[in-house]
Amino acid sequence: MNDRAKPKVSVIMAARDADPWLAASIKSILGQTLESFEFLIIDDSSTDQTAKILADFQSQDPRIKVFTNGSPKGLPFNLNFLIKESRGDYIARMDADDISHPERLEVQLAFMKNNGHLGLC
Repeated sequence: MNDRAKPKVSVIMAARDADPWLAASIKSILGQTLESFEFLIIDDSSTDQTAKILADFQSQDPRIKVFTNGSPKGLPFNLNFLIKESRGDYIARMDADDISHPERLEVQLAFMKNNGHLGLC
């Protein structure tokens, strides 16, 4: 996906001191069968290696965009911020300790397209 192409899905994740499980969580999104997504991640002022892990992944995949808080803001603030930054037609929520099935985004996108009367799944 080039920088100008609008992604189908915006995956949003807030992370704070998540280094024990963060890499596996990110890899589970990067391994999705659906490739038209952007991955927006906010580091909520972590004190561990979260910032380094995020920087490493961001340098490897242009779909990842990392934001950083100078002080902790909390989950509701972070999710609202990421929603405002999202460009996708749909938003998928991900926690820093979640692992997604490789077909998660593809299956959820198909479900939403086939059930336009629903607002979320």
